[in-house]
Amino acid sequence: MIKAVIFDCFGVLTHGGWKDFWTALPSEELRSKAKDLHRSYDVGSLNRTDFTDQLSGLTHTPLAEVQAIFYAVNPVKNVQLLHYIKSLKPNYKIGLLSNVGTSWIEDQLLSSDELALFDNMIFSYRVAMAKPDPRIYLLAARGLEVEPNECVFIDDIAEYCDAARGVGMKAIVYDSFFDFRDNLSRILSAN
Repeated sequence: MIKAVIFDCFGVLTHGGWKDFWTALPSEELRSKAKDLHRSYDVGSLNRTDFTDQLSGLTHTPLAEVQAIFYAVNPVKNVQLLHYIKSLKPNYKIGLLSNVGTSWIEDQLLSSDELALFDNMIFSYRVAMAKPDPRIYLLAARGLEVEPNECVFIDDIAEYCDAARGVGMKAIVYDSFFDFRDNLSRILSAN
């Protein structure tokens, strides 16, 4: 029986940014190196300044352009999804699991009312591990006081959803709000 729904932040609660930049890189080798560099940032091995400097050098992208992605002042929130999460709240525990290198989500992205939607939040930089490490999914379930098989995990990256399934969670790859909502409704109605 599903008792909790766990959301990713970037690409789910927000649009654009890193994923758009990363997927536009011209080669798989460069995307892989950029992804590794980003993972180091997410787990706290690199600070934001060192990360943006190194990413700029690696990708030959002007530093100002790279900084604009990671110092965004007005991110595009998925307001429709945030309203929907509010409707789930009375019946399910709600979690947030994000690969992020700073406290930006809490400090700048989400309002206090939006933060209150989440019963537990796991940020990679605080726990020194990042998706797709299986331990971070288990930590998210434990933080919500549920078993992994009682969770649905939502992320825009298929690899991260596969890792969630690997620990026993149901998972939905987020492409659009309406597809997500239909997929989640099917899972929850099978409860």
